[in-house]
Amino acid sequence: MPDIYCSACRKSTQHKVIMKRCEPQSVDTLTGKVVSFTQLMAKFVSGEHYYEMEPQYFCRCCNHRAIGEVVPHPARHVSAAL
Repeated sequence: MPDIYCSACRKSTQHKVIMKRCEPQSVDTLTGKVVSFTQLMAKFVSGEHYYEMEPQYFCRCCNHRAIGEVVPHPARHVSAAL
C-alpha cells in the first residue's frame, strides 16, 4: 500500500487502491457505434479489459478519498537497493 498525504488526517498514511470502472461515453452516430464496436473487439482479441479502469486511493485511517494527482510522500521514499 502506498504512503500518501491525506488532507483529512493531515499526515502521510497508507492508502488502499480500488479499481473503478470508467463511465462509457455515449455514441449516437452510426460511424461512432462502428468505431466503438471495432475497438471493443480489438480489446477482446488482445486480452485486455473491455472497459477502462481507473485507480482510486482511500486512506486506511479515515477512509477519505484522495482526489487529484496522487503523489507519494517524498520523505517516505526508500530505495529498494539497500
